[in-house]
Amino acid sequence: AYRSINWTNPIFWTQPGSITAKLSKDRNRSDIKIFPIPSSDFVKVSFNVEETSNISIQIIDLVGRIVHLVEEKSFVGNFDSEISVENFSKGTYFLNILINSKSYHKKIILN
Repeated sequence: AYRSINWTNPIFWTQPGSITAKLSKDRNRSDIKIFPIPSSDFVKVSFNVEETSNISIQIIDLVGRIVHLVEEKSFVGNFDSEISVENFSKGTYFLNILINSKSYHKKIILN
């Protein structure tokens, strides 16, 4: 394939704000906000829970270890959490949000 000498790789980025988390069965929940991505010091997670629910937020490394865990029992209302990631190694992690029996997933990048 031909490449111009002035060609550069495209840069992909996401704007802070409304990143839709994907439900494990390919359905989306648009009110879950995860930002900024990529991040270097914190990741903010927010969403609304309309009925009393048990909530678990996990950050999992590529090896499958849970490196951070937030749990709330019998929660209802606006959930807002700022998770410090400044002591994590740079790289790719997975953010899992469990609301009762429903699981939402998002890849996060730390730089």
